[in-house]
Amino acid sequence: MTEDVTPTSTPTSRPTETEPSVVATEEPSPTRRATVTPTVIPTEAATAEATAELTVDVTATLTGDAATPEVAWVNLIYDGDEILIINQQSIPVDLRGLVFVQTLPNGQTRSANSDNMTDDLDRIRLVQEEDCLHLWRLELGDLLKPDACRARQGFRAIGISRQFWVSTLPDATFEVRRNNIVLQTCLISAGECRIPLWDRQS
Repeated sequence: MTEDVTPTSTPTSRPTETEPSVVATEEPSPTRRATVTPTVIPTEAATAEATAELTVDVTATLTGDAATPEVAWVNLIYDGDEILIINQQSIPVDLRGLVFVQTLPNGQTRSANSDNMTDDLDRIRLVQEEDCLHLWRLELGDLLKPDACRARQGFRAIGISRQFWVSTLPDATFEVRRNNIVLQTCLISAGECRIPLWDRQS
């Protein structure tokens, strides 16, 4: 039921001001309450500000510390003779199951697996800060622990077929994989590469 409210008549000698009729409507439930919101025409400045705020909010959602857990990573430092796979962050990292592969121009590969770089897999399950794996070319004989590495959790002198970080080609690369997932592609001429350990071992 509706009730029309009509304003009181005024003397004919004065102009009559007529107000809009106010319609009272019975509301079935609070969730259906009708509200009148004035239309706002955005200015260019307001639009730009809103866009900037949206960009910040989306970026924070994708990259913020609260939304993204800390990701473990490991550094590779190498030259034509040797390579260090070293933990340079404060949390222990799991280096098991990492596969390093360089594909040669003729389609052949040079590869190595971190599981074969140590005599005990438990030693590379939780590699501590500044600890490393150390590989070098077989023809160099025995090498001492590099100063950059606090303790070697595995080390090997390896033959040419596993020297994945060695190449004379300026654009040569090698991949770092785990569980058949490519974690990073490293440029050999760069001499260093950072590997995010997205896919952790169980």
